Amino acid sequence: MKKIGYTLALLAALGLSSCQKEIQPVDGVPITDPNASVPTAVVRAVQEAYPSASGITFTELDKGKVWESRFKVAAVNHQAMVNEKGTILQAYAVREAATGMPTDTIAPAIVTYIRTHYPDYTVAASGAGQFNNQPSFKVLLRKETQEITLIFDAKGAVLFEHKGTAQTGPVEPPKTYPISQADELPASVSQYLKENGFTFARGLVTVGADNAKVYLLVVSKGSVFFELTIDASGKFPSIRYYTSPTAPPSDLVQKSIGSDKELPAVVTAYLNENYKGWVFMKGYVNSVSDKPVEHMVVVQVGSVYWYVSFNGEGKFVSAQKGS
Repeated sequence: MKKIGYTLALLAALGLSSCQKEIQPVDGVPITDPNASVPTAVVRAVQEAYPSASGITFTELDKGKVWESRFKVAAVNHQAMVNEKGTILQAYAVREAATGMPTDTIAPAIVTYIRTHYPDYTVAASGAGQFNNQPSFKVLLRKETQEITLIFDAKGAVLFEHKGTAQTGPVEPPKTYPISQADELPASVSQYLKENGFTFARGLVTVGADNAKVYLLVVSKGSVFFELTIDASGKFPSIRYYTSPTAPPSDLVQKSIGSDKELPAVVTAYLNENYKGWVFMKGYVNSVSDKPVEHMVVVQVGSVYWYVSFNGEGKFVSAQKGS
């Protein structure tokens, strides 16, 4: 069991069946369909935060409280969750798998975490954004019928880890939004916490295909913290001890590898033996306190790309086949 911010072990299907209402801005002034019942504050929040956004739509996730907005900025898909007060709870640009994960622009710790813990998974989508007004990065991984959604902070520490069954059809990250205050919880969930002597710390809501909500909470009892998974009715709780994620080293540095001649001899030897005819494409080395801790190399063999990971001493760790 990995120790992380939260383990979201219960996820329903990802799509929503509720009707979307399209909002077309005119000269910067929100104009809404009279039947949409989307608060002006919600519409304005998206338009002010993304003035060049086009094709803005809204879907109500939590009746009268939270809306999901989808739109494009410079042809890039975006997703935002906004509450009734016009506060953007989280927002991300969404990259499809074809564009890959921008390993040169995100924290090295994020790439390291994924390559270490999920070497056999494929990046289905990823995007930079903000979570509770803090910079963050979201990654959607898939392997056969398994799906993992990871949310990292700007330094690469894991904030959330969603585990579920991969959905068929277009890639779409789970619909989630954060909870920062206990009064945002349903009465049934609050009652459960009260009856069992728990104090709310923070949490996340996931919304399933049938609009059912699951609450993933960090709660405390005295000086001990727990992870609690519970549905909106206050039933089916799953509880386990919570351990705060360890922040990545502050002196973690990533350096690009310019050519195969810069690779350690042991890495070159491994590639020669196991990837006949390999051609170097790109790579990087992660170092802590000027000591290498990981080498990542992308090589091409014929028409196939391989992402091959080695530890700081050049010992093989994992390999992932790319498209």
